[in-house]
Amino acid sequence: MADTGTTNWRTAAPLVAKAGIDAELCTDLIRYASTAAHSPRTYQGVLDESQRKSDYTEIPGPLEERLFSQVEPVMEQHFGVRVQRIPAQQCVAYRYGEGVGFVAHHDEVTDIEREHARTNGQPVVGGDITVVTWLSGPDEYQGGALFFQEPPIDLRPPRGSVVAFPATRDHVHGVRPITAGLRTTVILRVAVADGSPPR
Repeated sequence: MADTGTTNWRTAAPLVAKAGIDAELCTDLIRYASTAAHSPRTYQGVLDESQRKSDYTEIPGPLEERLFSQVEPVMEQHFGVRVQRIPAQQCVAYRYGEGVGFVAHHDEVTDIEREHARTNGQPVVGGDITVVTWLSGPDEYQGGALFFQEPPIDLRPPRGSVVAFPATRDHVHGVRPITAGLRTTVILRVAVADGSPPR
């Protein structure tokens, strides 16, 4: 884990924290994600499995609060700013089965996505920093790496790992196709608190 010091959080390299959450929380998230009802997930508001083949379920508030409390300190150290939850927005568990993963994209919310969300019932997941928590270990699926285009990185970390990166157009990333198994992650977006330094 790197400490970005005075580096602008928007240009910081991704944070990769193995064992980013504890085993109890990981088990509780897995239990919820494996039993909750899931729906197909769109990309830019359109259901297109040639671009993205996944389904999702929203994580309830108490589990999200526990997740945030565990990832908050490492994010603040890495990015050098205070972060906060976005109360009006739930975090989301994504399941990727065999087939297309998710094409290269950025996480800045677009007007197209907002417009489609008014009619399709899909959640708009906004925020300043994307936090990905792995509920599947690399022995549970093949393929499915989280990749970044610049600098080129492919990640298949252990269960319970956390990867966080700025949700900006500069951090283009995607999910390589799953060739076997099931890959489940939880996506949490957080807001930077007025660029203020961490506590």
